[in-house]
Amino acid sequence: MSSPAYSLDQAHDLFQRADIRWRAAITRHVDATVIDTQWCDLILGEAQEAMAMGLAWRLLVTETSAGCVTLDATVISGTQVAGITVALVSAIPWHADAWVGIPAAVYAGNRFDVRDEGYPPMFTQAADARADLPITITPVPRLSKTGASALHLLAGDAAAPAVGWWVPGRAEGVWLLGPADATLGIRVEEDDDRREARIWLQSPGVRPDKRYRI
Repeated sequence: MSSPAYSLDQAHDLFQRADIRWRAAITRHVDATVIDTQWCDLILGEAQEAMAMGLAWRLLVTETSAGCVTLDATVISGTQVAGITVALVSAIPWHADAWVGIPAAVYAGNRFDVRDEGYPPMFTQAADARADLPITITPVPRLSKTGASALHLLAGDAAAPAVGWWVPGRAEGVWLLGPADATLGIRVEEDDDRREARIWLQSPGVRPDKRYRI
């Protein structure tokens, strides 16, 4: 994943100002159902060894002078099984009014009124013909206004493999740009109290137990 071109020191400072903590999430699925997720905290530039899903892993997250962050995940022993995904996860101090965007797919977290209608949404009720009608969307991936909140997309659902956010009170927002791979997973999870969020770039991407269509 990458940010716009910075020097190595500038990129490192940006990540620090954003209070990003890097983690690896190793998840096993059966079809689209998550069976287990195991976590490893990462330190930039330091290789970590971890056991997950009965496998021994070597995990290394590095940053480059172009502002790129790369996760190298290597199985060093054990027999691989199907259905395992690896994600680079940024854990971030959060806020209930945090802004989240994914190009051409998510705006302001898609936290809008929802109607269970097909796409495209159409005016079908006379009561909708008013200037103060709140923004209303169909049940596309979205963050919730209250309670448990998460959205999952594949990069191919968006105009670019990217996710951005801005947290109120901070001077800067952050955009993370993943590799040009339509199967890359983009996932945003919020804690119930909205004090922390986790932004995933997952390979390959899986939308767990979720299906939507346009």
